[in-house]
Amino acid sequence: MKAASTALVPLEIRALLPFRIRKASKLSGGDINEVMLIDQGAIQYVLKYNDKIQFPKMLKRENDGLQLLRKSGTIRVPLVIAQGESVTYQYLLLEYIAPDALNTKDESNLAIQLAALHDYTDELFGLEEDNYIGSLPQYNLQTESGTQFFLHQRLVPQFELAVSNGFELKGIEELFKKMERLIPSQKPALVHGDLWNGNVIFTSNGQPVLIDPAAHFGHAEMDIAMMKLFGGFSNKFYWMYHEVRTPLPGWEERVPLYQLYYLLVHLNLFGAGYLNQVQQCINKYV
Repeated sequence: MKAASTALVPLEIRALLPFRIRKASKLSGGDINEVMLIDQGAIQYVLKYNDKIQFPKMLKRENDGLQLLRKSGTIRVPLVIAQGESVTYQYLLLEYIAPDALNTKDESNLAIQLAALHDYTDELFGLEEDNYIGSLPQYNLQTESGTQFFLHQRLVPQFELAVSNGFELKGIEELFKKMERLIPSQKPALVHGDLWNGNVIFTSNGQPVLIDPAAHFGHAEMDIAMMKLFGGFSNKFYWMYHEVRTPLPGWEERVPLYQLYYLLVHLNLFGAGYLNQVQQCINKYV
């Protein structure tokens, strides 16, 4: 954390906040957002902001995702204090939830609560609005078919972007033709949508909190696949999750299929270092 200063927050954002900032200091926030810890003495907040022209309505969509997860009543997310736009920026003001310095975490609670989140359902896959996955648009056109949603709203846009970025991939059409046979019918599940270990905080009493969602109604196995992609969760978590929420037959064989979406996103964001992993995922099914 660097030296604290209210000047770290642009004046046009400060003018819109519901209080006068006493102290601000930078938090790590990736390449998209500036993230600040706002210290008001008795209470602290997190302030995120970015360029509203470069990332239209990104933080509005994050707010929407947090509200949707909160509405499910299944797992804690940060409380949204304010969200809006200035002339240049968009911002999101959240309660600050301090992660446990001792790294105490209760993965049993995470498993039980995530299973409950995935049981929260809707009539259609998708969402009324598109949102973001990282800095890329994530399309959410609603449909009754989860397989068609995954194919046309997840894989196809990322494959098209990868091709336009100059990457050569084999077996795409063959994979698409097999999709209906690879994925069983299932109800829409409310998913976090970007559930790597950095988007889970454990509080001082070990309780899980989800942050930075790319929420939508999709296949529950997408969250599990993302959790497995970058690791950070123990076998205890997966055992407890499947004790609470009985897995569909063949779920383990579908993990690389759902990881394909997230690997394509990383390919399109970060480049050729992910190309072999993407091709290996395709090769498993063609």
